[in-house]
Amino acid sequence: MNNWDINEIFLALNLKNNFNRNLKIKNIVIDSKKIKKGDLFIAIKGKKFDGHKFIDEAFKNGASAVIGEKKRVIANFPVISVDDTKKSLIDIATFSRKRIKDLIVVGITGSTGKTTLKEWLFSILKDDYKTYCNYGNFNNEIGMPLTLCNMPLKSQICILEMGMNNKGEIKRLAKIARPNVNIITNIGTAHVGNLINRKGIAREKSDIFFYSNQKDYSIIPSDDEFYELLKIKASKKVNSIYTFGKKKISTFQYFDSGYEDKKVKFKIFDKDYNFQKKISFNNWENNVVVILGLIKVLNLKIKYLKKKIEQLKPIEGRGKLHSIKVNNKKIVLIDESYNSSPDSLKKSIENLKYFKKNQRRIICIIGDMLELGKNSIKMHIEVSEILKKVKPEIVYTLGKHTSNIQKDLPKTIKSHHFVNYKKIYNEITRIIKTNDVIMIKGSNSSKVNFISKQLIESE
Repeated sequence: MNNWDINEIFLALNLKNNFNRNLKIKNIVIDSKKIKKGDLFIAIKGKKFDGHKFIDEAFKNGASAVIGEKKRVIANFPVISVDDTKKSLIDIATFSRKRIKDLIVVGITGSTGKTTLKEWLFSILKDDYKTYCNYGNFNNEIGMPLTLCNMPLKSQICILEMGMNNKGEIKRLAKIARPNVNIITNIGTAHVGNLINRKGIAREKSDIFFYSNQKDYSIIPSDDEFYELLKIKASKKVNSIYTFGKKKISTFQYFDSGYEDKKVKFKIFDKDYNFQKKISFNNWENNVVVILGLIKVLNLKIKYLKKKIEQLKPIEGRGKLHSIKVNNKKIVLIDESYNSSPDSLKKSIENLKYFKKNQRRIICIIGDMLELGKNSIKMHIEVSEILKKVKPEIVYTLGKHTSNIQKDLPKTIKSHHFVNYKKIYNEITRIIKTNDVIMIKGSNSSKVNFISKQLIESE
């Protein structure tokens, strides 16, 4: 519960309070259906919906007040009239960020791994510090400011995931969040169609440093092809730059354990740490080494750290393992169905080696990867090269672009292309065997997530 005072809202918007009574605001909401008694509704106009059409519904659901654009609001309720509601959301978010003294803001960006790192950091820190983070995937120019608007006043650490589809987004988010610690997970090929090439992505991601000062910290991947570019950009803003990866130069280093050895060694500021890796997850080491490094950099005191690290598990739609029964057949579902990019898809396929050694039948269901522009055909075909090395027994592709993967596979791998997710589901339930491992990954629009959902619910 945030408990804004309406006077603070007017102050954040640089407006004179014209209300005739004081109001206490519990939460700031942009979806009228989610309004509860005492909330403030901001009528945002988006591509598909205009919040101004739902003002009456917001008040019926218990809104205390509404922020709406001038000449568009006709209501006999407490309304704050503004020129631009999206700007108002950002103004309140900026005010919320500034009003908590000694707040540590951790900003996370990168092509892949942002959400898992954010969620794992939150789970490690929350018992020892008043920790707050984006809900779900609220990482864009609406979701991240909304997260800040609802940050509890007693927060000590705020972890913010920053996503990007187009040029300039990371810089705009960094201006609002002003992270004390900037983390870049990696530079991949997600959204490369919107940004020409990976170097363009690296430049955009490194804009997370733009509003930093010399007292802030940057944590960047030493194994990345664009490490030097990131380091140069960071050095223009901050004095303390830390690196992570397998390379010896890394401030936070991990040592590759392979698929057989479940013990992983980490070296943080020349001090060794050893942990049991209890899950098969392709970015486990990368995430853990960043978490350990951040804890040391900020001098945080974490109880039961080893136990917490070893209990970390993949999150929903991003590698979470489900042991389920489908048609009385026990199987393992690796649910990677939230989204997909060339780099994350390749890692997910490589990760199947862990199950391959247990003599299990591997089935891959792969949906389209989007926003790859002119690189789309080439990048989809590249995925087939990884599949040829891992050699799953069956590959089903879904959508428009993945037909390029299926066409490039050898006859030794059974494969079929579909344009309807329901047909894949029907096929899977028909051919499934006990002990099968099914990995499902694709962009949201490919609807592979519906296949995961149906398999889980069918149990």
